[in-house]
Amino acid sequence: MRTTRLRVTMREVEPPVVRVLDIPGGATLPEVHDLLQAGIGWTDSHLHMFEADSARYGIPDPDFADDDPDQRDERSATLRDLPPAFVYHYDFGDGWEHDIEALGAGGPEPGCIEGHGACPPEDCGGPGGYAEFRTAIADPAHPDHEHLRAWAGPWSDTFDLEATNALVHATAGSVPASVRMVLNLLGGGVLTPGGRLPRAWSCDRPG
Repeated sequence: MRTTRLRVTMREVEPPVVRVLDIPGGATLPEVHDLLQAGIGWTDSHLHMFEADSARYGIPDPDFADDDPDQRDERSATLRDLPPAFVYHYDFGDGWEHDIEALGAGGPEPGCIEGHGACPPEDCGGPGGYAEFRTAIADPAHPDHEHLRAWAGPWSDTFDLEATNALVHATAGSVPASVRMVLNLLGGGVLTPGGRLPRAWSCDRPG
């Protein structure tokens, strides 16, 4: 599988949150979204959008179609449709923004190559709220310390490269080359551009 190496940098966050990910070069934007969520550490609990130059890609909401008539449907686009540098927006309420830069060809399999900085907890209030959160949990004397520790639950201030790499690899749903060849022969090329088995195809198979 050919992969593309991406550097992901979360804006306005200290300490910095950075990931270097190898993802399938032909991944659809919904697949890119899934892989970014896995690599960064988010839980896919909010809306998202890709922004590239003057173009915006997301999942259209028929109830709000008039709010952004220029937004394109990300389901019909792939990573190759984006320029080498673009922005990934997540959680429009908290306003997380990620600068993404394509570094070139990646390794033979999808994964997380390097990274540092823990992903902030969901719903912590964006970069400003995260800074306040970190101040409170670092100071046992802070009036919100106990409350925020309980609210954050198992949140950790460390980045686990091994676990993140495994999650990105699993999310990519990579299929070994030998299996891919058999599937292509039997099904005429059933894999998605990102190297996954289509959900409907896999669910319809016996067993």
